[in-house]
Amino acid sequence: MANRTVEVFMQETLPAASDPVRDLAGELIIETLSAVGADFSANPRTSAEIETYSDALADMFCAYLRSLGYQG
Repeated sequence: MANRTVEVFMQETLPAASDPVRDLAGELIIETLSAVGADFSANPRTSAEIETYSDALADMFCAYLRSLGYQG
């Protein structure tokens, strides 16, 4: 995995998962944040829109991590 911070986060978040599972999860999260951030930032947004969108994205990531065994 290219990003050491994400690698450490995945190890702490998914300690029972295999390295390939953690690597894929980290890659998917990085790629998703990058793509969504670029697209979302292309247009002006209100504070309410930013908060709503970020909350929904966080919920999506949390659900994904729970599906991989996150217990937090």
